[in-house]
Amino acid sequence: MQIYEKFGMEGLIVFTVINSALVIGVTALIQKIAKNYHQPNLEKFAVATIAAANVIALLQNANTAYHLYFT
Repeated sequence: MQIYEKFGMEGLIVFTVINSALVIGVTALIQKIAKNYHQPNLEKFAVATIAAANVIALLQNANTAYHLYFT
């Protein structure tokens, strides 16, 4: 993994946290816009995106844990 090789474990953890926060923040903004303009399909999309972001964050955390404990 390039981030791990360049920045080490601390960099990988920081990247994981920032990436997850950005995805969830942008998605929450989309959801707020959808609610304000009464767009239920866009709101459903935002909820689905948050769910997908959580799955990606879990995978990133698993990858971080793998590098932390097994390498």
